[in-house]
Amino acid sequence: MSCTAPIFVDDEGTIFRITIQECISDVLAPVDVSGQTAMSFIYKKPDGTTLTVTPSFTTDGTDGKVQYNTLTGNIDQAGVWCLQAEVTLPTGTYRTSIIKFDVEEKL
Repeated sequence: MSCTAPIFVDDEGTIFRITIQECISDVLAPVDVSGQTAMSFIYKKPDGTTLTVTPSFTTDGTDGKVQYNTLTGNIDQAGVWCLQAEVTLPTGTYRTSIIKFDVEEKL
């Protein structure tokens, strides 16, 4: 995930998109998550509390891409946030690396 625009407290409609991947023969490959039994984005806020939300597929899940579109009240603190995606499949649970991003105060 990479951000090209700043994120501000109280932003609504910010899309966080992540590709679930696994390493096969030293090559990262997307995981087909279309058969998932559970999936979540876990956000850790600057104060240490967490927000867990349910992402959706960007396409049909076969490409490993999942996303979440923030709602009013989701982004409620300025500072450094962390995000990790978790997807449970019949074959196991996959977690992404932890992604850090900044949230700025608004005027």
